[in-house]
Amino acid sequence: MPLIPRAGGRTPRRGRRRPCPAPEPLWGPKPSPTPTGTLVAAAESITGSSPLADADRAQADWLLAHIALSDRALIDAARQVLVGHSAWIDNARAMSKSEIAKVLSATRHTERVDMVRRTARELLAVLDCTSDTAAEVTVRARLAGRNGAVVLDSDLPWGEVIRLRATEHIPGHAASLAAWASPTSAA
Repeated sequence: MPLIPRAGGRTPRRGRRRPCPAPEPLWGPKPSPTPTGTLVAAAESITGSSPLADADRAQADWLLAHIALSDRALIDAARQVLVGHSAWIDNARAMSKSEIAKVLSATRHTERVDMVRRTARELLAVLDCTSDTAAEVTVRARLAGRNGAVVLDSDLPWGEVIRLRATEHIPGHAASLAAWASPTSAA
């Protein structure tokens, strides 16, 4: 896992983490991209003995792989923003049937939950190192739907990308997982 470049382009040696420089408070409190705790709790409540229909279990597995891959794309974009390079976000890998299948074949449910938890933490760590002025940085966003069709191909402020993740993307998926995890969803 690559380390996050620090101020001045230095990267700390492995095993030694240095705190990020104090960010400038320009965009106010940074929008927390982590209602992920709610999502993880719902995902953790789905166990091998959960009374889920096979189709619902497959959807839950797909969602976890998708979220981990989506967050990986956001981390890559956040690192570009952090070092002042042109940034883009493309979720094609997170929507790719073959990429999702690779994750599903290589992991168990609990490992996918851990992937989501780890990528969310990594995203937060990069965002914590980012100055508040980064909210206004323009990033190229190319987003595809589940069927592969492009649903957005536009420039967006970085703060808006993170806000959408925090207020729409993750909460929507968390609600789906919570519904599948509830005992009444097996009916």
